Amino acid sequence: MAIDYLRTELVRVFVQSVTSHVQPNVGQTRKFPHGEVLPSSQRNVPTAECVASAEPSREVRVRTLGILLTASWLLAGCAAVPMAGAGADAEGKRFDPPPPGRSALYVYRSSMLGTESIFNIADNQQPVGALADKTWIRVDVAPGPHVIACSIPSYAPLTQDPAQAATVTLAPGETRFVEAVIWPGLPLNPRCRTTEVAADQGRAAVAAGTRAMGAGWSN
Repeated sequence: MAIDYLRTELVRVFVQSVTSHVQPNVGQTRKFPHGEVLPSSQRNVPTAECVASAEPSREVRVRTLGILLTASWLLAGCAAVPMAGAGADAEGKRFDPPPPGRSALYVYRSSMLGTESIFNIADNQQPVGALADKTWIRVDVAPGPHVIACSIPSYAPLTQDPAQAATVTLAPGETRFVEAVIWPGLPLNPRCRTTEVAADQGRAAVAAGTRAMGAGWSN
């Protein structure tokens, strides 16, 4: 509950900070200490005092945003997904060839960034599994082009362009590797992108990780 409250507050503070603008006393009559009034042509120029008085409210908004972000990250911890059994984990780490007429695709996470987020993985817009930190899935698929996309649940009503998705064209009997990583986005709107990696890099990451359950699996 605490993390949900902090996320709600963070959304509120962020939206307020980007939609509200501190308006100096534009249009008000400026006076010198002895009472003289400036000509009307100069009355719309903000005074140094007005600008300075606007600074604390901006500073407070930024400071509050930083505090809420830090607290949210500290309380969030690491995300968890359903995991495959030890037998399936060991089987996947043998990197056996796919069945005849099929191709194998490994998708994994290994970065320390974004550990509080779950990455939802889709192959040609069909869900194939979810990844937490240092987990991986293997899917045996039909040969041909596959667009491997990654998405993260959003906690703020903000729109942004999706992150890059990897397109992998698989030949029969082939095994390829795709890495999913966090990608910069708007506050509380994290994104993840996918990139194909070399076989040696992919095998090492899979060997160091733990197998997650793919879509439709049961232990």
